[in-house]
Amino acid sequence: MSSAAAAPPQQQKVRDALHFPAADAAALEPYLPPLSLSSSTDPHRPRRHRPFVTLTFATSLDSALSLAPGTQTALSGPASKAMTHHLRSRHAAILVGAGTAVADDPSLNCRIAGVGGYGGSVDEPLRGQPRPVVVDPRARWDWGGGEGSNKPLAKVL
Repeated sequence: MSSAAAAPPQQQKVRDALHFPAADAAALEPYLPPLSLSSSTDPHRPRRHRPFVTLTFATSLDSALSLAPGTQTALSGPASKAMTHHLRSRHAAILVGAGTAVADDPSLNCRIAGVGGYGGSVDEPLRGQPRPVVVDPRARWDWGGGEGSNKPLAKVL
């Protein structure tokens, strides 16, 4: 047994937390949903009665999404990853297809410091975390296991 104790889960998550510069967050603000639907006082941002959807993806220089079908491929760097997680902090859900879920087993969470279990409330570890949604019409993804076993998933048929 090693003499070096593993960090408690809460400390580990904080150490892995991402930080997104405030100036960059301010530049994205006009394109994001209001922090609270009832608190938007900006007359140029009318209240919406439809979902607010943001599409993000990464591609290689040759427009590939991965090296090969079903292969996990890192395509973005630290700054892009931090921006993606900032966007996740401002949305209620993250939608991925079954192919992504099977190939990558994504954590489908937000790792921005202070959101949910990443430096947020220990009592409410999922507060502020987006809801994972996996489109899987052929039931290929194990929605109850793997790295994401602590995800707040609901199976929808």
